[in-house]
Amino acid sequence: MRAIFVLCADRLAPSDELAALAVSVADRPELCELVDRIGQSRERLKIEPDAIADLQEAVALAAPGTGPAGCTRLRDACLRLARRHDPVMPFMTDRILAMIRGAATDEPVPVPAIATEVGRLFSLGENETRILSALYVMESSGPLASALRNAPDWIVLSIIAAAAGVDTQEFVERTIPGGRLEQLGLIALRGGRDELADVGLSRPVLFCFRSNTLDDLSAGLFATTPAPRHAIDDFPLSDEEIRICSASIAGGYPILLSGDPGVGKTEFARSLVASLGLRAHTLAAVHDRSIDRGRAQSATTRVAAVRMAVGLLQRSRDVLIVDEADAILQSASDFLGLFGAGSYDKAELNDLLESLQVPSIWITNAHRMIPESALRRFAHVVDFPHPNAQIRTRMLAERIGPLAPDHAPDWIEALAAQYELTPAAIERTTRIVSAQIESQSIRAADVPSRVARYLRQTSGGALSHDIRRLPAVSAGFDPRFCSASESLDRIERLAVHRLQSGQSLRLLVGGPPGGGKTQYALWLARRLGRDVVLKRPSDLLSKWVGDSEKLIAAAFRDAERTGSVLVIDEADALLYDRDTAVRSWEHSQIAEFLQQIQEFEGILIACTNRVDGVDPALRRRFHKHLTFGPIATRATLEAALAHVFPNAAFSPDDLTALSRGPALMMSDLATATQMIAIDGDTDGDGLTDGGGSPSGGDGDGLTDGGELAVAPPAIRAAAASSRDIVREILANASARQPTRTIGF
Repeated sequence: MRAIFVLCADRLAPSDELAALAVSVADRPELCELVDRIGQSRERLKIEPDAIADLQEAVALAAPGTGPAGCTRLRDACLRLARRHDPVMPFMTDRILAMIRGAATDEPVPVPAIATEVGRLFSLGENETRILSALYVMESSGPLASALRNAPDWIVLSIIAAAAGVDTQEFVERTIPGGRLEQLGLIALRGGRDELADVGLSRPVLFCFRSNTLDDLSAGLFATTPAPRHAIDDFPLSDEEIRICSASIAGGYPILLSGDPGVGKTEFARSLVASLGLRAHTLAAVHDRSIDRGRAQSATTRVAAVRMAVGLLQRSRDVLIVDEADAILQSASDFLGLFGAGSYDKAELNDLLESLQVPSIWITNAHRMIPESALRRFAHVVDFPHPNAQIRTRMLAERIGPLAPDHAPDWIEALAAQYELTPAAIERTTRIVSAQIESQSIRAADVPSRVARYLRQTSGGALSHDIRRLPAVSAGFDPRFCSASESLDRIERLAVHRLQSGQSLRLLVGGPPGGGKTQYALWLARRLGRDVVLKRPSDLLSKWVGDSEKLIAAAFRDAERTGSVLVIDEADALLYDRDTAVRSWEHSQIAEFLQQIQEFEGILIACTNRVDGVDPALRRRFHKHLTFGPIATRATLEAALAHVFPNAAFSPDDLTALSRGPALMMSDLATATQMIAIDGDTDGDGLTDGGGSPSGGDGDGLTDGGELAVAPPAIRAAAASSRDIVREILANASARQPTRTIGF
């Protein structure tokens, strides 16, 4: 500070602020000598005796052994005198300047030991280290900041450059945007570089200098990185995508993981680094021990932190994980810059991604608002999917299964098929159920029902993005009773073979309503251990021209990315014959379907009541055409009745009556079970009485899962005669028969 004061005194006009700076840098002997000189010049300076007495009293209080407080009182007394007597200000400045010059050395600004350590850590040159030291002094002194506040920039630049022992040109070159000091994150350019005041130490370095230890530098930059809990193969990514990610990191390039919150992106990043035998370092979202503690960091501050963190790591063994990177990646936008601080030029982000010296993994919830120029700087962008059915089953078995060890694993499989769960949702469910077990509010036997109740309740609330109900096959569906044009066992074997060999399979399933087409598609997906992307016309048709094509492409893309079975229901409304189209956008929709179907590498099942209404070119794109019709034989009908109504005995006359009536579909039997159940209620309200819930309820009309305690249809049907059941089945078939003649 004393050397910088000399520089300021040589370049700045006399002022109260300059005098205050002079007093702040003078030591005790110099202040005492200053007081003596003021006393000797009392008459010339026109100072009253009482003021001199005040100074002398302060000198006495600042005697050796009084500590810093005595020297502070002496400085305050000198400044009070100077403010009351204008001639005293330049007198003080000149006298202190003369005393400091008499004891000055040739070194412009002493380099603190911590600056030398930082320079050694980042392999800085001597001049770069001196520049950091000069910037630290400039930012740490209030009197110096006041003295320079109104000075022209070119004068301030000359002062700080001289303080660092370099000329102004070198100082500018060393602190230029994109220069080495900024790339290392050691300096920060606040709001650009329009003024010299925009150049300063980055906050981590400033705090490191103030705390005088390098330990605080790394402690403020990095958060604790837990050890990975899963193998790299436990995540819903293809082997090829994992190989690409591994190759990118091994080559030292950045990759981007984008996806919904809670799907396991961060856990995958840790597992990926561990699988490569490298060390993961997670950038702290907020520097817990920084001078900004308790405040969210701006995007520009985190950019500087990334640069510095890279400087502390080694390319050959370290990987930087930048979690919650949305603020950094999305703030590099000219549009956001209209709303003030917190954004920066896109070129700065591009330069950051290109200049990283260690491999890095960036994690964000969405990449739509990231500039395309920045996305191109990543070696690979992973659109991270939700866990598929197989992974959900394994995770549920590992986390929740041990809580109910006496239950068969099929309840876990049912949960995985019914809900699309993120890893975060599974962890949260495990914690909640474990807490209930520990508090003895439930037993292990109650775990399946409690888990089902929790998931059902949460799937419709604020956390529905973590827990989503999936289209699932009905519990009583059995394809053995479906009348199909080909063996469904053979179709299943074909699907398994095509799936295992990485080949696509496209099935067009037609037939009248009620034959089980959609249920079979859902059943086959479950047999294959795959999720279902179920799309109906309302999901894919838009009133805006061009939007339908985007929705169609997105449906195929989502199914292929997640490995799901794509089921298109009511396909004739979407894949209609182009000869019947009258508008241009109708042709473009069919063309989009043609392109997507041709390129789709997964399993596609299109269900329709009117196969003849499907465009001929589209029909040719399907590998297999299946037709589901009415129940074909008396033997099949008898077996289906025994399956749906196990407690009812059907006579040959009953079977004859059903055979002579309208053609029966499986839906006729399924609907009859519901109607018979209603007729079988003892009190007509669909609820059991409080004394005998056949489903094991607590007498409140609810099951453990929170649903109405209605007995299964098979149990209810026991109260009805076979004649009642036959009458209900025939009524359903007769009501359905007229609709077939008008094309429904």
